[in-house]
Amino acid sequence: MGSLACRAGENKKLLQNSTYGLSALKAILDAMEGSGFATGTDSLKVLSDVLDLIRTELTFQHQADATLSQASPGSGTKYTVLDTTAKARIIVIAVKCIWTVQPTPLEVHVTIDGVSLTFTVSNPVSDTWYQAALDPTAGETSQVLTTTNFLPYRSFLLEGRSVKVEAEITGGTVSQLDARIKYAKR
Repeated sequence: MGSLACRAGENKKLLQNSTYGLSALKAILDAMEGSGFATGTDSLKVLSDVLDLIRTELTFQHQADATLSQASPGSGTKYTVLDTTAKARIIVIAVKCIWTVQPTPLEVHVTIDGVSLTFTVSNPVSDTWYQAALDPTAGETSQVLTTTNFLPYRSFLLEGRSVKVEAEITGGTVSQLDARIKYAKR
C-alpha cells in the first residue's frame, strides 16, 4: 500500500510540475502578445528558443567515461570510479581485477539517491571484465557482476538525482583493479 501511495505522490508532483511548466509557457506567450509579437516570425523564433531550452534541460548528454586504474589495491578499500554526480544516467559499469591470489569478492558499490546497491562476484576470474546487472529477485546488497553483456537489451542500467560508484576487492593478492563507467547527465 505504501508503494501505491508513493506512486500517487510522485504522479501528483509530476502533474504539478507540468502544470507549472504550462503556466510558465502561457505567461511567456502572453508577454509576447502584449509586446506586439503575437503574429509573425519573431514570436515563433522566441517560442522555438524557449522550447529548445526546455528540451535541452530534459535531455541526457553523454559524458567521457569515468575510469579507475588502481595498482595494488588494498583489501577492503573502496576506490571511487565516479564521484557523486547530479542527474546522472549510468549506461554500463564494467570492472576487472588482475590477481596472483584470487580475491573474494570483487564488488561495485553504487549509491543512488541515498540508496546503496552492491554488485558482486565471488571468485572472479583474473583479467576478465564483469558488468553490473540488476537482479529483481536479489536484495540491494546482492546484485550481480556478470560476464554477460546486457547492453543490447536495455538503454541504461540506473539513473538518479545523485549517483556515486566505487569498486572494491577483498582478500587475495591483486596487482590491478580497473573499472569503466559509461554515463550521461542532464
